Amino acid sequence: MAASIPASRKLLWLRIWVTNSDPKVIGRWYLEYLYEARIMPSMIRLDRGTETGTMATIHAFLRRNHDDMDDPCESIIYGPSTSNQIERWWRELHERMEKYFKEQLNWLKDRGHYNPHSERDRMLLAFLLIPVVQKELDLFRTVVWNSHKIRTQKDTALPDGIPDHIYNFPET
Repeated sequence: MAASIPASRKLLWLRIWVTNSDPKVIGRWYLEYLYEARIMPSMIRLDRGTETGTMATIHAFLRRNHDDMDDPCESIIYGPSTSNQIERWWRELHERMEKYFKEQLNWLKDRGHYNPHSERDRMLLAFLLIPVVQKELDLFRTVVWNSHKIRTQKDTALPDGIPDHIYNFPET
């Protein structure tokens, strides 16, 4: 699973696949987001995980013709994922979704309908469940996360309020 959250803390995209560590998959999702949104961020913040390298390269390549900075590589900010304001988000997602789907998989496994060591079983479940989980993730992103109120936090310059509102109506 991969996601993108700007300073507004609005969850821009959230995708699931059989891997979240393939840089090409993460890069493709970033390109799909850019195509759908028709917006090119001036900067992105990433951790230095192996899966984010392609996304950083794509971003710098696409920013190279913009006149707002000399070096397009300056449009990428690196930092640890613990500083991404994402820890609460992961906890919330786990509580709402992951636990439910793990229980379902354990139910299948306990009754002999699923063998986690079988490539065929894993791919069959991925074929069946990825669309279902993606639909749930999309609902979580739009209905739960992007609509909840973020309280004022001390020691941060990030705004408070509802992520959708903060993103769509930034202070000028």
